[in-house]
Amino acid sequence: MQAYQLETFGRVDGIVLRQQPQPEPGPTDIVIRVRAASLNRRDTMILQETYPLPAKRNLVPLSDGAGEVVAAKVVILGA
Repeated sequence: MQAYQLETFGRVDGIVLRQQPQPEPGPTDIVIRVRAASLNRRDTMILQETYPLPAKRNLVPLSDGAGEVVAAKVVILGA
């Protein structure tokens, strides 16, 4: 799969497209194939390191997107 990652803070060209292995969902996770995404104010604040919470390198900058669920784990509660 391909994913945009934030590798360098402070510059838009610090967001780079990388090839990654398909993630496996955990017991409470789903995997989404993103079909549409946007960079919004929160994403630019993270890029500029002005967002109140710290961000890690290789973050996938996505606050707003749409897609389809492609993998999920089934968890049966109360069985």
